[in-house]
Amino acid sequence: MAIFAGLTRQVWRREAFSGVTLAVVSVPLAVAYAEAAGLPPTTGLYALIVPAVLFALLATSGRLVVGPAPVVTAIAASSLPLASGASGVQLATAQALLAALALALIAMLRLGFVQAALSRPAMLGVASAAVLGLVIRQAAGILGIPVDAPLGTPQLVSQVGAGLGAVQWWAVAFGVLGLAVIAIGHRITKFLPWEILVLAASTTAFQVFGLRGHGIALAPQIQAATPPFSWPVIPWGSWLELIPSAIAIALVTVSETGFVDRQHRSPFGFAAADFAAGITGGFAVGVSPERSRRLTQAGASSQLPGVVSAVLVLAFVTFGASLLGTVPLPTMAAIVLLALAPLTRPSEFTRLWGVRKLDFLVAALAFAATIAFGALIGIAVAVGMSLLGVLRTAASPQSDLVDGDDRPRASLRETQAGRTVSAPGIVIVRFAGPVTSATGDAFERGIHRAVTAARPAGLGHLVIDCEAITGFDATGALVAREAISWARSLGVATDYSRARAALRIELEHYGLLGSAKVFESNARAIAELSP
Repeated sequence: MAIFAGLTRQVWRREAFSGVTLAVVSVPLAVAYAEAAGLPPTTGLYALIVPAVLFALLATSGRLVVGPAPVVTAIAASSLPLASGASGVQLATAQALLAALALALIAMLRLGFVQAALSRPAMLGVASAAVLGLVIRQAAGILGIPVDAPLGTPQLVSQVGAGLGAVQWWAVAFGVLGLAVIAIGHRITKFLPWEILVLAASTTAFQVFGLRGHGIALAPQIQAATPPFSWPVIPWGSWLELIPSAIAIALVTVSETGFVDRQHRSPFGFAAADFAAGITGGFAVGVSPERSRRLTQAGASSQLPGVVSAVLVLAFVTFGASLLGTVPLPTMAAIVLLALAPLTRPSEFTRLWGVRKLDFLVAALAFAATIAFGALIGIAVAVGMSLLGVLRTAASPQSDLVDGDDRPRASLRETQAGRTVSAPGIVIVRFAGPVTSATGDAFERGIHRAVTAARPAGLGHLVIDCEAITGFDATGALVAREAISWARSLGVATDYSRARAALRIELEHYGLLGSAKVFESNARAIAELSP
């Protein structure tokens, strides 16, 4: 059980204290996320309580934290206004229940491979765009500029730009001072609860110096109440309208965690957390990277901090909820901004540009689509590009020129200078994948490149290494037959090596074997075919 994983007598006090800090960071984040989604602050706070405890009991990782998350918030903000027939809270809880159902099905049917539907570059683009919208909203809070919710990023930028002429400088002073103290404090030591100190100091200063009326907004007032255990009552049509966004939340959760494990318990943990959110007045939860990062910085290694945080948040909403309305909003915005800023990850985009520009393009397009059209469209674009990438990779398996010792000597996926034969007069081509309608062109290309490059050296024999060929379909066999015929027209005979019994039957079935020899190894082929 991850709640006890890594927990010893020597570290339990540190783990418990990390939970206190986590609760202080979590409350402003949950309120900010709920408001960004156009929901009451309590919807975010309730999502921190029962869901966190259930996840702690079922999770397989000690450092994953669930709660309101940037991408899930962006999905809710872009999808809930499109649904009809019920209040926003009812729709949000229903969406959480549908996401729980999708995650439970993924777990029960062992469909963890669906994470391939959102590649890491595509997920980077969507997540960075979602975080950027939240960062702009918090910057507006520090500047004292009120913004509507929910808003897309372009509209948000426009509203903030229009309000720059009415910046509240007292609010800026509170926000910037809070930013500076927390940022510098964490550089000095990561084990002091700087967020607690800043919240207490700013609230005290606001009251002592009588700054009401100086343009400093306060956090929203909420009524003290325990999470309401209830089932959302909405029309059937509304349930159907929420299905696409719930599937998107499940896909994002799978992709952000990569949670395929042998027990398949993590998906159940996330499903249980979303179910709990749905029946306790919260909205859908996901991996909370900013809170997980905070725990890692504090050296936490178990789920105990999440449970401690949940208990403290429960106590807060039950007995101390009215205190939230006394906290200066710029201070809360500063805490949220510092937690979110690293998640924009510009360095990741730079790394992708340097490593693989195609991945950078995928991330940039997913980012642009999410910014321009919202999270749902952004995820749809990201899924489309990810699946195209999967198809592109599947359609172009590795093809190599190999030696008699089976070691690859040159890639045939692209034209390269260098070694052109496996042995004098012989080329051995190893194709790593099935030869089908999707991969036939890649197979033919490899044969053409190998034969064309080796002909000046006096090529007489082509050996197709079948060790990694998993099978043929009718179209793939036709393409292979044409490639073999083309080689024969150039005076190059074709044989095979390392063909399993099942594959040999397929070669005979499709008329690819004929009088060709099948050698048990590449070394044997070279020994028998060498002039």
